[in-house]
Amino acid sequence: MNYDHFKIGIPIYYKKYRNVLPEGSDPLVELFAKKIYKVAVRRRLVYYVEMDFYEHTVFVKFYPKILEAEPEKFKKVGIGLSTPEIRKLLFTCCKIVFDEMSISPEKVYAFVAQVYAKDNTHKRKKSVRFSVYKKIVTTYFNEEDYIHFNMEAYNFYCITPNKNAPTFIPILQKLVDQVSENNYMINEFVTIAQLQEWDRRFNESI
Repeated sequence: MNYDHFKIGIPIYYKKYRNVLPEGSDPLVELFAKKIYKVAVRRRLVYYVEMDFYEHTVFVKFYPKILEAEPEKFKKVGIGLSTPEIRKLLFTCCKIVFDEMSISPEKVYAFVAQVYAKDNTHKRKKSVRFSVYKKIVTTYFNEEDYIHFNMEAYNFYCITPNKNAPTFIPILQKLVDQVSENNYMINEFVTIAQLQEWDRRFNESI
């Protein structure tokens, strides 16, 4: 793999919260660990790549450091970045995931393409970020060594090493079930147009 990425150091934040899931807990609420990597795009432009480790899944997100205190920091798009820098930052996320797979190869890694205002304004069924993430991730990770799965309706692009094939589908099914039952995650990661499409299909089936 020889895709250009920004320099990556050790995580600036790494905390383990637990080793096992408390009985009766939501697998997508109870964090097992969190890591944050600092990515210096330019001298005065820094982004953070955040990895949230759950029971079976790792969510990969990033945001500009200047917005780290903002509740909706993940919904901001391309602040201060040129198009080549956006591409390089996404390849940096891929490199971080590639390295993390050597530590936690059993996990499913989900690139989170969070919905933002323009997705709903333009009545998109999927986040515009999802299409970008899908293109970058499929470019970086080949299909011979990795399993790819796009949860398009939820704007997650999932990947895991091929050796996880026996457990991949059950984990994905659990992920789909958990997300679909979590109102917060639906509101954060599903577009209004997609919700309306689901309502239409449900009404037609009655």
